[in-house]
Amino acid sequence: MKAVIDRMVDQTFVVLLVGSEEKEMIFPKEAFSFPVREGLHLEIELAGDQLLKAEKVDAPKKADPLERLRKRQHSRYKRNGR
Repeated sequence: MKAVIDRMVDQTFVVLLVGSEEKEMIFPKEAFSFPVREGLHLEIELAGDQLLKAEKVDAPKKADPLERLRKRQHSRYKRNGR
């Protein structure tokens, strides 16, 4: 299941937004085997409300606006009155 670290509370707890519905869940910082920070994207496994496994994943990439323009086949605008 996908999750994002929303915030840290007192540098002790980690608040995750879990799944597409972004359900808020709170876990102790020690539950993670890697350094955590806000905005970090994770793949997690849960058993009820317990965190079984958490792995870092790359954040979804936004489309590059210049690349979108390069892929466009033709201009939307007419030139020289044509």
